[in-house]
Amino acid sequence: MVNRIAYIDNSGDLRLVNPDGTGDVRLTGDVRAGLLSQALERGDSYSWPTWSPDGAKVAVSRVSIAGRNPDLSVQLFDLNTGGMLSAFENDVPAPVADGAAHYIYWSPDGRYLTVLAPTREGLALFVRDYERNEDAATLTVGAPLYYHWAANSGAIAVHSGDRLMVSEPSPDGAQAQLHADAVGFRAPALSPDGRLLAYAATEGEVHGVFVRDIGPPPAFAPSPSGGGLGWGQPRLLMETRALAAFAWAPDGSALAVSEQASPGSPLFNRLSLLSADGSSSSVLVEEAHLAFFWSPAGDRIAWVGVDPATREMELTISPVGGGEPRRLFRFSPTGEFFTYLSFFDQYAYSHSLWSPDGSALVVAGNEGIESGRRNGSVPSGGQIYVVDAGTGESRRIASGKTAVWSWN
Repeated sequence: MVNRIAYIDNSGDLRLVNPDGTGDVRLTGDVRAGLLSQALERGDSYSWPTWSPDGAKVAVSRVSIAGRNPDLSVQLFDLNTGGMLSAFENDVPAPVADGAAHYIYWSPDGRYLTVLAPTREGLALFVRDYERNEDAATLTVGAPLYYHWAANSGAIAVHSGDRLMVSEPSPDGAQAQLHADAVGFRAPALSPDGRLLAYAATEGEVHGVFVRDIGPPPAFAPSPSGGGLGWGQPRLLMETRALAAFAWAPDGSALAVSEQASPGSPLFNRLSLLSADGSSSSVLVEEAHLAFFWSPAGDRIAWVGVDPATREMELTISPVGGGEPRRLFRFSPTGEFFTYLSFFDQYAYSHSLWSPDGSALVVAGNEGIESGRRNGSVPSGGQIYVVDAGTGESRRIASGKTAVWSWN
C-alpha cells in the first residue's frame, strides 16, 4: 500500500508526506531534494496533484512565467524511476478555471490520462494513451464539460452543455449521444458495473434524476432505432427542483443524491440515498452542505456542512445503514480546497480525500473560523490536516494549499 499524501505547499511546490507527517519530501523547487527535484525558475508553481490508480505516478499542473505570458503544462512524476516528463502543454496560455490551470483525471486502469484545458475552439477534453505512447488527442470540445470514466476504462460518459454522450477513449472510437435535455447537474455517474448511467434531465413535465441501462461496456451495439447505444428507457429515481449532484456507492447498490431547494444557491439542502432499482429511498442529511464523499467501503458518507452565517465548514460522517452522524472537524478551507468542494461531484472521481483504508480524511484550510486570522495562532497560510474518521482527532501534518490521498 502506498498510503501517501501529495500536497502543494504555500510556496507552490509539490511535496509528498506520510499521514503522520513524517517522510516529507519536496519534489520541486530551487533546492535539490533528491532524484525527483526539478529546478524551477522564479515565478513557477505547481497545483492540483493527481495520483495514478497504482500510486506510482503523480500528474500535476505547472505554470511557468516566461516573459509576458505564462506557459501552462501538465507534468508527470514517476515515483519509481525518479523521472519527470511533460504530459501535456497548452496551446492557449489560460487556465481552465479560476485557480485551476487544468483538470486532470486518470483512467481507472492507469492507461489513459485525461486533461481539461482551454483551446482556441473552446474548452476541450484531451486523452493521452500511455500504452501507445501517443500525444494527447482531443476527444470533445464544449463548455461546461464534466465526465466520468467507466470502471473498466473502456468508455467515458461526458456531459457538455445540455448534451450527454458515452464515448470510447479514442478520438476515432465510437460515440453515442443520449437524446435528452440533460440539465440541472454537473458530472454524470456510471455505475461500477458500467450498466447504468445516472444523470439529471427534463423529461416531459418532470425534472429529476434518471438512470438508463446502457448494457455492459463498451456496449456500442446499434439501437432498435438505428445507430448509437442500445439505450434503455429512462427511469426516474427522484424529482428535483434545482441543481443535483450524485455518486454511486462503491458496490453500485445505491445512488447518493444531494439536491438544492431552489436555484441560485451554492449549497445543497438534502442528501438522500436511492436504491439502484428505485424501490426505496431515505434521507441521510437535511441541512446546508457543500459536498459529500463515499467511504472506500461504502459504509459511510463524509459530508461538509456549512454555517451560512459564518461560512465555517464542518466535516461530518454519517453511517449509511443508520445511526447518528459524527461531527468531526470545523475549519475554514483554503481557496483551492473550496474549489474542490464546490465541484466535488467531479473532483471526487480524480482526487481522494479518504485514506485507502477509510480510517481518516485529509483537509486543507485552517481549523476554526478565526484561527487563520489570529497572529501567532498557526503558521501563515493554509494547513494540511489529517482527521481521524472515528474519533475526530485532527493532526496538522504540513502547511499547504491543497492535498490528496493516494488511492492505495
